[in-house]
Amino acid sequence: MALILIGLIVLPSGLLGYLSWRAIERERSYSEERMRESYRRIARLAGLEIDRELHALEGRWAAELDAEAGAVDPSSASAAGGREPLVAARFVIAAPGRVVVPRVSLGRDVAGPGTDEEEIRADEHERFDRWITHGEELEYKARDFSGAIGWYRGAAARATSTRLKAMAQSYIGRVQLKSGDATAALATYGDLLAHYPEARDLNRMYLRFLAQYQRAVALEGLGRDREAVETLLELNQDLLRRSDAINQVQYAYYRDLIQDLMPRLLSSPTLTDPVTYEREFQRLRDQTKKRIGDRYLVQLLDGELSKMVLRRRHHATRLRYLSDRGQEDPFLIVYRTLPDAGGVFVRGLVAAQLDLTRLHQELLPTLAKGLGGDGASLAILGPGGEFVFGPSHLGGSPIATAALKGPFDFWQVGVFLADVPGAIRRLDLRSTLWLWLVCLLLATILFASSMFIGRARRQAYLARAQTTFVSNVTHELRTPLTSIKMLAELLEMEWTGPTADAPERRAAAAQYLAIIQRECDRLSRLIDRVLDFSRMEQRARTYRFETQELAPALAEVVESFRPHAEAEGFVLQLSIDADLPAVRLDADAFAQVMHNLLGNAVRYSENEREIRVRAYRSGHRVAVDVEDRGIGISKHELPRLFDRFFTGDPSSTARGQGGLGLGLTLSHGIVRAHGGEIKVASKVGRGSTFTVLLPPAPAGSVVAGNGERAEARREAGGAS
Repeated sequence: MALILIGLIVLPSGLLGYLSWRAIERERSYSEERMRESYRRIARLAGLEIDRELHALEGRWAAELDAEAGAVDPSSASAAGGREPLVAARFVIAAPGRVVVPRVSLGRDVAGPGTDEEEIRADEHERFDRWITHGEELEYKARDFSGAIGWYRGAAARATSTRLKAMAQSYIGRVQLKSGDATAALATYGDLLAHYPEARDLNRMYLRFLAQYQRAVALEGLGRDREAVETLLELNQDLLRRSDAINQVQYAYYRDLIQDLMPRLLSSPTLTDPVTYEREFQRLRDQTKKRIGDRYLVQLLDGELSKMVLRRRHHATRLRYLSDRGQEDPFLIVYRTLPDAGGVFVRGLVAAQLDLTRLHQELLPTLAKGLGGDGASLAILGPGGEFVFGPSHLGGSPIATAALKGPFDFWQVGVFLADVPGAIRRLDLRSTLWLWLVCLLLATILFASSMFIGRARRQAYLARAQTTFVSNVTHELRTPLTSIKMLAELLEMEWTGPTADAPERRAAAAQYLAIIQRECDRLSRLIDRVLDFSRMEQRARTYRFETQELAPALAEVVESFRPHAEAEGFVLQLSIDADLPAVRLDADAFAQVMHNLLGNAVRYSENEREIRVRAYRSGHRVAVDVEDRGIGISKHELPRLFDRFFTGDPSSTARGQGGLGLGLTLSHGIVRAHGGEIKVASKVGRGSTFTVLLPPAPAGSVVAGNGERAEARREAGGAS
């Protein structure tokens, strides 16, 4: 049956469920992809609209830049102002490092020899790279620190740019620290701070921050922890002061370095007042980075100009854009180059920072009409998908994006669904409902199949049990009948023989008659048991309940069974507690229950032939135990012990005696008819204990006497 259930029902149902789930998931994926594709089409159409609007607006700030470029005199320090409201700020850089508008300083180092950054020639840059590359090979591969320092010093000596000199100086200090020469590194970084305080590397990272940090590391290596802590504090303060001139990545990098080194320095035993320094660091930690200002934007533009000058780019009138380089608030800068005196190469640039708030207002009609009534909104996103401008309530990720065309291809249009995507929620709900329906159908199939198979197994078991029952009844009836027939023939021979009057013949005849009487009683019990079972199955059995004391009825049953028990070699003990409450009892039915239990105790006992019967109070009920020291009952047979026709494992039956499988079934039915229950506790090889629990008689019931019960039984016998 288990193989049928697994092979024909469970496996096909599981396969059907899996295929259904795959089909539902595939349909959901297709539906979601179709929905996303529809929004992608919307994003592309909206992108075309926004492209047209931006190109129309581009003419306005292009005209502003043209006017600015025409009014610029590279030799002067002023430029014409404009009236275009889309322009938030203007910038004019006449040459790398020379800012005309606005009046901000790039902090060029003035103490060092040589020319400014803009004089870095391509050949000088290439020569510097070659020297630095040789030094790094010695530093990182060969671990030749002195050789690496020599190459870095050679690069610094041959450089005319202050930026390159400062970079070479930082490389020298790094190798000195790595080689363990903290004193030389301290002097090298101090010289860098003194001569090149505003120098930046080619990635526009300030070298002053690196120099201050490395000085703190060198001081720690020399055991000068107080000076190291003070140097680290100066770095933290300097970082906060100049935070508007660096981006978030640079700021976070040096803040992390400070946070890593600071606890180690404060734990130094040479510090006498670490709490004071800790409070100062905490105060600095609580301060936040300043927003990027004009100085940062000028640095960006100056870097772009430096690269074009370094590579000797030709001047072109087309517009160029810088967007979202600060990694904080989004910004957009448009610029065009200024030519040199010959009008060929790039010498300067003019730029404008666009007001994104006003630009948003200009594009608002296009953004608003894109998805009216569809529960979706449009927004402009940066290169990394970050929000630039659009409705302020947007959240989450866009369901679809489309890149704008050049020169605005650094932006993209994003489609956002209101709140949690409702369409996807509906798809999920529909898929979930289908999955639950499939699960319900599969559960119904499995439940119905299990019920069907269980019913079939029960029917098969009953059919086998009934067949066994008929066989057992036939065997049980044939055995006494055969004995009776044989004894009757012997008796006939004894009585008709020539020595019929002999005393020994008469004694044998009397013995035969006793056996015939016993076998007839056995036949009567078998027939009565079958009839009782039939009446119980048809719910036609009637009981004569009387309120009586349990002790006399129980003692009468035990004493009537004692001769049979003693004849089999058993010791039968009876123990009845005092003050037991009266019970409503059919004495004959109760005797039948006790005879069944005592007979089973005799039948299923082998070496230890002892039976104990005990009556006692158990809670509010009266309990009767029948305990033996027999072969016991296995755990897997206990749940089926009171089933009809169940006879247990024949191999475990003591002395090969069997039964009809009705005794315990009848006993269970009789006890339940009395409003009680019957329990069993057993251990294989150690015996069994059957417990009959009966409820007490209702208060006020009249207890019948022994004479009344005997008279009632005589009347019942006479009536029958």
